[in-house]
Amino acid sequence: MLDAWERDHGLNPNDPADAAQDPDGDGLTNLEEFRAGTDPRDPASVLKLAIALGSPVTLQFLAQPNRTYVLEYRNAVDTGAWTVLQNFATGETAQWVQYNDAQVQSPRFYRLRLP
Repeated sequence: MLDAWERDHGLNPNDPADAAQDPDGDGLTNLEEFRAGTDPRDPASVLKLAIALGSPVTLQFLAQPNRTYVLEYRNAVDTGAWTVLQNFATGETAQWVQYNDAQVQSPRFYRLRLP
């Protein structure tokens, strides 16, 4: 994590152990919050993928500024390779991203990751 980011969020740049802490209790460590561009002191500031079942399946998330995201799926929860549905790159501001997956033929499991 960048020292300036740690200072801005009340962390100690000289304490590597704080990378594994989760002060806001949202399930993401400080290191994961840093990578996602979210606020480690705000439990509402978290990267999560909302999935609305239907035809098509609608996937939505709040993309943080200057980040790249990869939306992927696979047909079994614990086996098989992940297949890329879409790559997303963001600009200077946070924005809601929505993707409609109209190709669903069988159950799918989705994930959103930062490369």
